[in-house]
Amino acid sequence: WTRLGGELVVGGGPNAERTAPGLDALLPAEVGQLQPGASTAALGALVPNSPDDPPALTVSALTPREGATALDGDGLVVARAEGAGRVLLAAFDLAALRAWSGEAQLWAELLEPSVPAHVGQSFRLRSENLLRDALQLQGLNLPSTAV
Repeated sequence: WTRLGGELVVGGGPNAERTAPGLDALLPAEVGQLQPGASTAALGALVPNSPDDPPALTVSALTPREGATALDGDGLVVARAEGAGRVLLAAFDLAALRAWSGEAQLWAELLEPSVPAHVGQSFRLRSENLLRDALQLQGLNLPSTAV
């Protein structure tokens, strides 16, 4: 998905232990211990016209990896390029902002609009052949065509 220009958003916070482990190699930051009642003023600063402030959240401590950048002043959302797209890691549970009136505008600020990918065309331009590549996987242990 990210290789073709998509954006992957992964949530942290109390649910990070369920979401982060399978995606660890892709994540732009290392996920640390939980910090309850963290300030979200930096998120609120990205949405100056919101009538209310985002709530205090339980967040995961994030340590950005090489090539990653914080998208807010407190490092609550960290991003890194992956292929033609990006991976964003939020230090908080993504559902925790649902009651905040500025949530939609926040994501409009953080996410980059992308041009729809023409998957078949992009594979042809890179001379990739999914069937050929799948048939050459050593783990499949396919029999010889002579058999």
